[in-house]
Amino acid sequence: MQINVSTSEETEAILGRLSQRFSLSSKNILMRIALTYSLTRGRKLHDNKPEDTKGNPYKEITVVGHYRSYYVALICQFYGIYKTDSDIPKYFKLHIDDGLRQLDKLFSESSNYNLSDFLLEHIERGIDSLEQAITTNEAIIFDDSVRRIKVSNKGYFEGALKLQLGNDLNNGEPIFATINNTNVHNNAHIAVAGNSGTGKTQFALEILRQFVEVSSDAVNFIYLDFKGLKKDDVAALTPFFEKTKLLLLMLRKCRFRSIRCRLLIPLMKKTKSWASINWSILLQITRILAKISNKPSVMPPKMFFKI
Repeated sequence: MQINVSTSEETEAILGRLSQRFSLSSKNILMRIALTYSLTRGRKLHDNKPEDTKGNPYKEITVVGHYRSYYVALICQFYGIYKTDSDIPKYFKLHIDDGLRQLDKLFSESSNYNLSDFLLEHIERGIDSLEQAITTNEAIIFDDSVRRIKVSNKGYFEGALKLQLGNDLNNGEPIFATINNTNVHNNAHIAVAGNSGTGKTQFALEILRQFVEVSSDAVNFIYLDFKGLKKDDVAALTPFFEKTKLLLLMLRKCRFRSIRCRLLIPLMKKTKSWASINWSILLQITRILAKISNKPSVMPPKMFFKI
């Protein structure tokens, strides 16, 4: 979706007048100021029809530059819509036209009021609003309609992922954490640190096992082991494979950033429907690793025959 905007005949004339008055060599600055000024006035233009396009056409790079995501976010927050909404380009035009008319009126009524005064005044207002605003670190929860747009044809686990992370050294009581509780955690990233042989891998595998157990087999994952497994390692991990119903795939030897990797092992969680697995993503992962290692990528045939 490209955000290309064609001004109306009236607003193109306003752009020319204001650019000349403030000695601006490019009109894109005024277009962005007009867009945000119109939004700050709080008037939604749902029912407005875009004006004529007899002015000049402007490409997306001129309208938003390299800050597309920020301007799209402003529109989305203002109208409560998702970033793929097809009306976003329409709202850009409506608010740019509206903002230019408002700016033209404002500066026409105050001949001594210049663009620097305008910007400083509204920047100060914005800072004051931020200082008074109530913010939260909670994750944004989308409603069902937005969720269907964002992740199509994919289920999700809504229950609490309460995992045992260990035991209290003083009294032996188990220590639990509900990692997807957004009232406590803003995200569910986990980092495990420790010296070699202290049990980092075993801890990670235990967490993955609990994922499967607590979610009743609903949470899927991919596990990559760059060190490789020997036959004894595979035998020792067999109970883990069985409990989590994993598919073990052995990939070819590779060189990764000059460090010898004996095996690349993705452990892919089996699901009720193999069609739900995005095999193209796994293929891309392998190709990227192969590109880094300057070797051709080879996907083992059994990966495909296993399905």
